[in-house]
Amino acid sequence: IAGFFEANPEHPPVFVLSGHSLGGALACVAGAYIGSAVPRAAVQVSTWGCPRPGNHVFRKFSEIYVASSWCFFQRGDPITKTPPQSPFSRDHRYIHHGVEVLVDRHGQLILDPSIIEHVLLHRCKRGTVSVDHKAVVYMFSIVGFLARLERERGESTGFTPVLWKNCSEKLSAFTSTLPSSAPESET
Repeated sequence: IAGFFEANPEHPPVFVLSGHSLGGALACVAGAYIGSAVPRAAVQVSTWGCPRPGNHVFRKFSEIYVASSWCFFQRGDPITKTPPQSPFSRDHRYIHHGVEVLVDRHGQLILDPSIIEHVLLHRCKRGTVSVDHKAVVYMFSIVGFLARLERERGESTGFTPVLWKNCSEKLSAFTSTLPSSAPESET
């Protein structure tokens, strides 16, 4: 890859990596590797339901070589809490990368949640892999956020995912289940 961009300087080396679950962890590692291996590379990584991919040394390395990094968590997703944290070793525990975004099935989104928001909204909710970790739940959370944004602004964002047959009917059915105001905290 590096050879191609060295031989063709007119092509800017831009890489967009994304993944869900283990694919998200692989996107983190690949993004850091590509960013370090390809000069002038602009690397953007976004993960969905990713386990903690590395320790603080990996996070610092990634911050140097990855231009933009976003880590999306579904509220209560147990996979995003693995490997478990050790209270005894801060230097060797696994952590997430980039800007954290906590989402839920109601279209609520918290950008860079505080430790209190993490504990109250994410760690205290017991989720299951069969429900809270599915990629479709993440997709509906973002679609729910965009639908809520359209309702609150009173204008269309123009976003219409075309991922399945009868998409507009399914999207309308889903958005009609969303509460019109922010839901109360589930603990």
